[in-house]
Amino acid sequence: MDLSSEQVHWLFGVFLVLIVSPLILREIQVFRRQWLTLLLPGALLIAGIELLLDPLIHGSAAPENYSKETSQHILLSVLLLSIGIVEGARCFGKLRAFLWAMALPIGLVVAGLLFFFHAQHDTHVPILLLTTQHRIMGVTLIIAAVTKAVAELKPQSGLHVAWLIVILVFSGELILYTEGGSVSDIFSLSMQ
Repeated sequence: MDLSSEQVHWLFGVFLVLIVSPLILREIQVFRRQWLTLLLPGALLIAGIELLLDPLIHGSAAPENYSKETSQHILLSVLLLSIGIVEGARCFGKLRAFLWAMALPIGLVVAGLLFFFHAQHDTHVPILLLTTQHRIMGVTLIIAAVTKAVAELKPQSGLHVAWLIVILVFSGELILYTEGGSVSDIFSLSMQ
């Protein structure tokens, strides 16, 4: 597909907005469709598969020195796929023990730490810019994890909306991610 690192971040951010927005609307009772509960496990599985396919998605546009990042993406992929399976089972009434409800918050903490210590590839922008952006994303995921854990401990609808709003913030961070390009570069996707 020959997508740049920026384009992959942006597209994943848009993907998250498309998943999280209806989940928020469901939590505030604008949408009441039961099938919306499957969006979360489905999104986790899709994101896990995308990360496994990351080298193919980048193709010839893969950044130099990308092997450490690829290893981290594979680890994150396994994490997302595992949590997607757990969340899917929970949607179907399986895995009712409280410990299973903590799989997603724990996964968000692990993902946040992976972002916080994310390997960086060679690019023409200062490494500090890339590191700072990833660390901000990592902190956001950890905040989402804590919020989700509290929502599971005290099942009140407002708390279930709160963690989704934090994930919406995370998606905005992905959309604003830069390696020196601009968001208008996303339109070059349709020209390829």
